[in-house]
Amino acid sequence: MASAPPTPDGAYNAAATAFQAGRIAEARDILSPWVEAGVPDARLHGLLGFILRRIGDVPGAEAALAQARSLAPLELVYILAQGELMTVVGRMAEAETAYRDVLALAPPRPPGQPMAKPVLDALEGLSTALLAQGRPAEALPFLQAEVDAGSRDQRLLFLQAQIHRALGQPEAALEIFEQCVKDHPQNPSLRHNLAAGYADLHMWPEAERASAESFRLGARGEAPWLVRGRALTGLGRLSESEDAYRQAVEQGLAGADIHRDLSQLIWMQTGDLKEASAPQRAVLAKTPLDLGALTALAKLHQVAGDLEGAQAVVQKALQRGGKDASLHLLLSDINLTLGDAAASRAEAERAMALNPEHPGVWARLCDADLALGRPDAAVAIIEDILSFDPHNVTATARLATAYRLMGDPRYKALYDYEAYVQAYEIETPDGWSSLPSYLSDLSALLTRLHSFQKQPFDQSLRNGSQTNQNFMRSTDPTLQAFFKAIDAPIRSHMQRISERPGVLGRRNLGDYRIASSWSVFLRPEGFHADHIHHEGWISSAFYVEVPTQVSPDPKAGWIKFGEPGQPTQPKLEPEHYIQPKPGTLALFPSYMWHGTVPFTSPERRITIAFDVVPRTPSR
Repeated sequence: MASAPPTPDGAYNAAATAFQAGRIAEARDILSPWVEAGVPDARLHGLLGFILRRIGDVPGAEAALAQARSLAPLELVYILAQGELMTVVGRMAEAETAYRDVLALAPPRPPGQPMAKPVLDALEGLSTALLAQGRPAEALPFLQAEVDAGSRDQRLLFLQAQIHRALGQPEAALEIFEQCVKDHPQNPSLRHNLAAGYADLHMWPEAERASAESFRLGARGEAPWLVRGRALTGLGRLSESEDAYRQAVEQGLAGADIHRDLSQLIWMQTGDLKEASAPQRAVLAKTPLDLGALTALAKLHQVAGDLEGAQAVVQKALQRGGKDASLHLLLSDINLTLGDAAASRAEAERAMALNPEHPGVWARLCDADLALGRPDAAVAIIEDILSFDPHNVTATARLATAYRLMGDPRYKALYDYEAYVQAYEIETPDGWSSLPSYLSDLSALLTRLHSFQKQPFDQSLRNGSQTNQNFMRSTDPTLQAFFKAIDAPIRSHMQRISERPGVLGRRNLGDYRIASSWSVFLRPEGFHADHIHHEGWISSAFYVEVPTQVSPDPKAGWIKFGEPGQPTQPKLEPEHYIQPKPGTLALFPSYMWHGTVPFTSPERRITIAFDVVPRTPSR
């Protein structure tokens, strides 16, 4: 056996050589005596931290890196390593602190010089940590400052685009992706990002072309297949889309999104649970704990109305050793729907124990508390979320529900139906002789666009279908006329809500942007379950065609407001209704619970919905 190195320098060099050669245990054994003896050399402690992280000893790595940092407080590599370690284990708040420390301690960059790697790594880590904590806006000033200083680093630009996407600013992200492709036209990754940017805006022809080019250039991995499948679905080339997803599955590249989209695509076309679940069952026969296949299969059973089947899928996975927080959150959601709020909260707590930073934990805990009749506990959770994300629609909806259960007068400020909910009748668009003639043309167009038989996953509609086109980019004069016709009602409503104090009116920046728009086709016995619009500010329902036959329920087909979409104790009933009439546009806050009373008429119902978000007026 070789003798131990006689000096700290010798120990460091020998351990570094062994570490780089993959002899991890040898490297650790060389360093351990020196570290245990308390030798005050930051290099020894830091290298040991890297080694222990490699072998999965998180507490040991954490202690070694902390000691290295205490010995060399200005050495960025140790602080960065702390942030990376905290990111890996999901302790995002601590990771954020470390990354901010790197950026604060980094020396100023001379003009014209490229960004130092530790700084770029810290920017990337900070963005990731803030995204995970639901605070993406805080990352943008750091990134923008580097861009303003002249940096054109591709990682930096990609981060900036991802933050814009997280903030619901897909146009800004797309602008960055387009510039990156102009600068590096032969880069397959950048071309894929461009395709993803187009897909975010439902610009399906552009997304498909950019996707095809990314594959021609050599794009690999799950994400390019996902974007390609979505682009082909958007174009109505459904068999090609299904084939793209299946190729990803066969190549072992499918994660949760591809499994979900594949099963959803088959389900929407067929409504057949067995056929739609076949790809996931085939994967699980070989890999029983494949998380993507498991979650897609459980979700499929949920959508098909087989809640017990969904519950069994997740429980079986957990019994086999599945330890992902998302499985517990999914089971929490299923248990809540089945009426077992206590079991729902227990699963949410298990998810929190596995990953306290998971963005879905707080909502499941809150929903369980509301169902258990503990609104005060829910308020404590929600107020923490709103303290750093004041426009969080999901949290605002839950807060209003909790206030209502508590009899808190602040509920009425959020659910001011007189001020915030209004029905408008649009004017007849130019080019049509009457509103009925325009609605007839609009109905015919929308009927052609509905290509599915069943609803997509995680949507409110039941016994109906939903379109997948970006109406805002349509060149059809009938759809273009629709967006001109709704402009005046939207602006009138913006003024209306701004006249009342509160969070809704304060978001008015003077102009608006339609973030998304779609059409819903409801068949007999169809309805919308009570829901909110998570990404909106003002949401809508425009009635194109409604059933005319008289129903035993005088409010059949009416839109209702105030009944929460999750169980509460006690149960809360609807408080407000609007009668649907062709040509009527209902506008209301995106955080407001709304749904429809089921109708029994054999006639169909066609609507258009869209979400409005604030925008500063163009100059």
